[in-house]
Amino acid sequence: MTKEGITLFLSVFFIFSGLAVKAADNTQPPEGKYFYIKSVQAGSQNLGFWDQPGKPSRFKKGANLALYAKDGYADQQFKFMDAGAGMYYIVSKNGGYVDIAGGKSSNGTNVLIWEGHKKSNQKFRLKHTGDGKWKILTYTNRAVCTPRKYSNGTNVHIWEDHNGSWTEWYLVDASTGANFGAETYSKTPDFFLENKDRAFNYSSQTLVGGNRGTAYVARIDFGRNILLGLDYTGINPMDGKKMEVSTFMRLYYDKGQYKQAASDPEFQLVGKAGKDDKRLSMSHSQGGITLEVTGKSKASVIPSSPMFFINNRTKQFEFSTQTAFSGGTRGTAKVITIKGNAIELKVTEELTDEKTGKKTVRNSTKKLYYIDGQYTFNYDGYVTYGYAGGSDNVLSISGEQDSTDFKVK
Repeated sequence: MTKEGITLFLSVFFIFSGLAVKAADNTQPPEGKYFYIKSVQAGSQNLGFWDQPGKPSRFKKGANLALYAKDGYADQQFKFMDAGAGMYYIVSKNGGYVDIAGGKSSNGTNVLIWEGHKKSNQKFRLKHTGDGKWKILTYTNRAVCTPRKYSNGTNVHIWEDHNGSWTEWYLVDASTGANFGAETYSKTPDFFLENKDRAFNYSSQTLVGGNRGTAYVARIDFGRNILLGLDYTGINPMDGKKMEVSTFMRLYYDKGQYKQAASDPEFQLVGKAGKDDKRLSMSHSQGGITLEVTGKSKASVIPSSPMFFINNRTKQFEFSTQTAFSGGTRGTAKVITIKGNAIELKVTEELTDEKTGKKTVRNSTKKLYYIDGQYTFNYDGYVTYGYAGGSDNVLSISGEQDSTDFKVK
């Protein structure tokens, strides 16, 4: 592996290692936003929502808090208001404050609606338990829960803090229907995982022009690093001539956003797309790209021939290897034959005896295979792999213990 390759590898490693850091679990809901509060027990069913009896447009002091199916009325919508010291008042859209009856803390004490006096029995603390689930704890550290039921009419009360779905709640955004959590986004790049076998229409636009072509998912590594194969045409802004480009683009997925690594944030491509979306648009200050899912298969847009070697068939390559245990070698390489997906190369390596320092030259042949857009030394097993578009100047093929570079001279 070249020095530049090692530097790039380390840079990418540290970038992606950082992505594994989990968002803080103490993220709190924004003030002023209304939520439906739903028992985790109910799952995806339309049951288990906090409710005041009779759908009152104005709260009734002393009204009992129970669970019912969502009906969209104001009595089922609640917001969180800062009460200081990490506590919140929970206030319904019809004006009532959630209240612990009589200010008691004994197991089974009822939860009801009252006018806002803002004493300790109207203060609550939120604790995120993961996956968008929350515990709602009283000032005396009792859990707001139910008697292990979620059918219509189930009472809401408090109990000593313990674990169970009857002690956990979803905060469902009343305007979007999305669950609010410390992590409200998927942890995986679902847009690409869902469409990893599909072809994309690709387009880019900058201040000086644009390109159009096709794209496909070449690889998804570590759960969130995406390698895209691109094949497009456009006009070279430097000379005005038509250009045809076959290359690869690396993206990564970070907290709900797709990004392309960039040293200058102003020129970092950033965009969002969900699992069921058919288009991903990414942009920066000077332009952007669009990937649109098509009905065609990935195989239909993968270049059928090893264009990196076809385009450089008569050229010489700088050849280098790097291994984990025995150092590496340097030399040159040249194409002998290209038959279908098999490329045979003549390689001349400069070897140095570690004891005497004497240099010798070794000539050999190496065979590569081009499979589904990737180059590999191993036809079976894909133990090594590398990518290079027809317009690239370097092909790096990496394995578990070694790497090989071909650089056009």
